[in-house]
Amino acid sequence: MRNPVKKLVNPLEMLASDHETVKFLFQQCEPTDTGMKRRLLSEEIFKNLHVHATLEEEIFYRALQENLSYEDSAVVREALREHGQIKELIRQLEAMEAQGEAFTSRLMTLKERVLAHADKEEEHIFPLAERHLPLAAVALAMDKRRLQLMVQNPAPSALGILALGLVGVGLVMFMLRGRGRRFTRVSD
Repeated sequence: MRNPVKKLVNPLEMLASDHETVKFLFQQCEPTDTGMKRRLLSEEIFKNLHVHATLEEEIFYRALQENLSYEDSAVVREALREHGQIKELIRQLEAMEAQGEAFTSRLMTLKERVLAHADKEEEHIFPLAERHLPLAAVALAMDKRRLQLMVQNPAPSALGILALGLVGVGLVMFMLRGRGRRFTRVSD
């Protein structure tokens, strides 16, 4: 597990932690065949990827491009192209039912692309950032933006759990109310 304090002051730690989180979520999602659970886990993956990509595109990659030569920033342009491919896969998955072979196959394609992209970032882009960026300033900007994104779009799994909890409470209330009526009728 990464040091939580370092994640706040070092954008490379923050992004690497995001990579670990998404890898973990993919591992949790793979063996799941239940539609609702798979949907919630895949939505959590999509949400994490959205936040991560937004931070990179708006802040991290932009800062790199401003501080690198055109030739050196080719790796950033390639990463942005990969982001486009990953976003397209996510759009396709969001339009599909979470059950079935097509969803599973496309989800595994997404996993392969995301993991390959993360490896490239850690091997090629992170060293460039260490040499050319004011890491603390970039981390601060990314921390602020992450909070904005999380407030705008709460984690889908949290919403799903809340929704399931509310449905459960509603069912319990319905059952208790129904029992109370029967009891009242019997005693009248």
